[in-house]
Amino acid sequence: MESQYLPEIKKGLDKRVAFDSKHVDFMNSDLGTEVMRSLAVIHELDNKEALKIAMFGAIQGKDNNAGHDHSAAGHEHKSLINSRDDIKKVFAEFGVDAKQYDDVADSAATDKKLSLWRQQQVMYAVQSVPAFIVNDKYAINLNEMRTLDDIIGLINYLALKQ
Repeated sequence: MESQYLPEIKKGLDKRVAFDSKHVDFMNSDLGTEVMRSLAVIHELDNKEALKIAMFGAIQGKDNNAGHDHSAAGHEHKSLINSRDDIKKVFAEFGVDAKQYDDVADSAATDKKLSLWRQQQVMYAVQSVPAFIVNDKYAINLNEMRTLDDIIGLINYLALKQ
């Protein structure tokens, strides 16, 4: 959904509605933390969208542009990301050198962001992605949504609700 539908959802949001992406860690491993850290670094850099697409492509497999479905028949992929060095290779393709990456990745601000994302993942009981939390109050039940317009309409309604 990230690459397929999220741009359309964002475009359909009322101009008064702010949209903020946060990332979750279902891996619960050192590598999962490094991946989350890389996504936090992306938030701090220019060319965010291209970097994010490249990172998700490297994580999910280059030919997996439409998403990553572990339940799909014949599911098999080879992640290009197995370490921080692999992550830095992706960033280097976008002009971010290893020192710049490490400086941002190892900063107190990045540690704070990861802590917040983990707290919110637990607080909102995020079990799958995407998940939409509106005004830190409402979790959209995507199982009840039939169309993108349903999602957009509900987010707008809840976000602007007095």
